[in-house]
Amino acid sequence: MYRIGAFYCQIAAGIAEAGMRDVEETFNYARSHGITEIDFNSKEINDSTAAMLKNCGMHAASVHGAAPCEFETREKYLESLDFMKRAIDKAVAIGSPYFMNVPQPPKDMSPDKHGDLVKAIREQFSDLCEYAKQLPITVTVEDFSTDAVPYATFEDIDYLLENNPSLMFTYDSGNFPLAGIDEAEGAKRYADRTIYVHLKDLKVVENEGILRRGVYYDSLELGGGYLKNLESLKILKNAGFTDGVITIEVNSSFDRLSRTIKSVDWLKSAIANI
Repeated sequence: MYRIGAFYCQIAAGIAEAGMRDVEETFNYARSHGITEIDFNSKEINDSTAAMLKNCGMHAASVHGAAPCEFETREKYLESLDFMKRAIDKAVAIGSPYFMNVPQPPKDMSPDKHGDLVKAIREQFSDLCEYAKQLPITVTVEDFSTDAVPYATFEDIDYLLENNPSLMFTYDSGNFPLAGIDEAEGAKRYADRTIYVHLKDLKVVENEGILRRGVYYDSLELGGGYLKNLESLKILKNAGFTDGVITIEVNSSFDRLSRTIKSVDWLKSAIANI
C-alpha cells in the first residue's frame, strides 16, 4: 500500500503562508489531508522531533544530509564524512528507514578539481554504506538536478549502484528532466533498485524559479505541469515498487503548502489508476 509524504519545509511553510500557530498545527493539517510521511533535512531534526511525529500520527519517510564534501586534505574529508554519519544517527533516532546522501561541491571549488570531487563523493557513499550496515537504515542516492555533482547522469549513478550493493535508489521525477534526462527512461533504468519516490511537476517560465541549463522552471502542484509522473509510477509499479512512500516535492518559494495539498488529490487518483 502506498503512503503519501511531503517535505518538512513544505508543511512547515503553513506558518508563514497560512498563519498557522506552530509546526505541530501544520503537521495535523497535512495529516487531515492524507499526508502521513515527512521527509526531513537532517538539520531540521531536534530533540522533540520524534515526539512531535508520534503526537501527530506522522512518520519519518526519509532523512537527507546535504553538505559540502571537502577533499583538500584527509582531515577535511573525514570531517565531512562525520557530518553525514551524525545525520544518519539523527535519521535512526526518529525512526527513518532511509538516509539520502546529498553531498555538494566545496564552496568556491575550481572547475579543474571536479575529478577530485568525483573521487571524494564516491568514497563518501561507500563509507556511509559501510557505516549503515549495522544500523536499521538504508542509504540511498537520488538522481540530482545538475551534473555539477556526480550523481545526476546515468554514468555516475550506475557507478555508485554497481559499486555499492547495499545502496538503493530514490527516484526523483523532476530532477531527471532538470538535468536533461527523460524521467520515464530514468524510472526504467533504476526500477529494480528504487525503494522511495519523490514526485515533482514543472513548467517552463521566463525569468525566475529554478535555473538549469539556461532555462527557468516553476515547481508546481502534481498534475499542473508537463512531467510524465503517471507513466513513471506505472513503470515503477510494474517493476515491483508496489508499496512504500511517494513524496510530493514542491520547490517553489511561495504557495508551497497549498501546492502540496493540491497535489494530494492528483496523487490519490494516480495511485488508483496505475
